[in-house]
Amino acid sequence: MTGDKAPASSRQRLIESLWEDARREAQQQVEKARSEAENLLGESQRFFERQMALADMKAREEALPHVSRTLNQARNRTRQFVLEERLGFLNSCLDEVAGKTSREESFAKKTRAAFERLLDDALSAMGDAGKIDAAVNPEDAARARSILDGKGIGHDLVEDGNITGGALLKARGGTMVVDNTIEGRLRVLRETPPVDLLRLMTSQKVINAPRSGRPNQGPASEVLDS
Repeated sequence: MTGDKAPASSRQRLIESLWEDARREAQQQVEKARSEAENLLGESQRFFERQMALADMKAREEALPHVSRTLNQARNRTRQFVLEERLGFLNSCLDEVAGKTSREESFAKKTRAAFERLLDDALSAMGDAGKIDAAVNPEDAARARSILDGKGIGHDLVEDGNITGGALLKARGGTMVVDNTIEGRLRVLRETPPVDLLRLMTSQKVINAPRSGRPNQGPASEVLDS
């Protein structure tokens, strides 16, 4: 009886020992698998984040030209709209001035008073051109002759009722022209490029660049400031 019990007890301890070893081994394998899974998950997450960052950067780079183009188009349209609005306002002002030159007696009186300055400006722009052809308003003809004679300038004077004020001077067979009439000044404003017209809104002067094939316009290139 005693001899039978001893082997049974030994077998039981052996079985328990093997079971414990197997359990520890299994637990170690589970821990190892869990660690490897966590590492793999971390690497996958980092890879995914890198790929998302690269995709976002690429999308931004590809979208940037389109965004810049869209913004530039929007800016240009806004500038064009503002330009058209301001030009409309300026043209309406010029129309009003043009109307006043023909219908208001007070404007005509001011023009008569400013004639000598307008003529002097035109003569200064003309320089030493010899004999000149001059066209002025009939009401300014007498003063024009007196001024030209006083300066010793040879001239042929024409009275032109279409000229509100100022003087239109020509010399050297028409190759030199100085239009310092009220109408000439208004015409220069109307023909001024839009960019220069916008500059007029903050300045009292506008430079009229020489244009090929056109005679010198002289003082008419200045804004009417009287």
